[in-house]
Amino acid sequence: MAISFMTGNRNGLADTYRAHVEDSRGYWIETTVDGYPAVFYDNVDSRKIGNCALLVGISDTLAVLVDEQDELGEQSCDRAKQIAALMITTLRAGG
Repeated sequence: MAISFMTGNRNGLADTYRAHVEDSRGYWIETTVDGYPAVFYDNVDSRKIGNCALLVGISDTLAVLVDEQDELGEQSCDRAKQIAALMITTLRAGG
């Protein structure tokens, strides 16, 4: 599991949405995490083997990537969402 602040996406989640419109390979599933917009996505769909990427827009200028790789198969996306929720709780608490 890795958590990365996507500082190169100066427009937060909007940059990833724009890139998806231009190249729609892999998978793209819109969701929310504790009220924040998010998307499960990747150029290659490897969820069956436990790889799941979740990008959460935490502001208009910043998105955070939660990249879960484990042996849970498609349930790795559930785990990525749980981890993202914990991250949001920590950020809200000032951590």
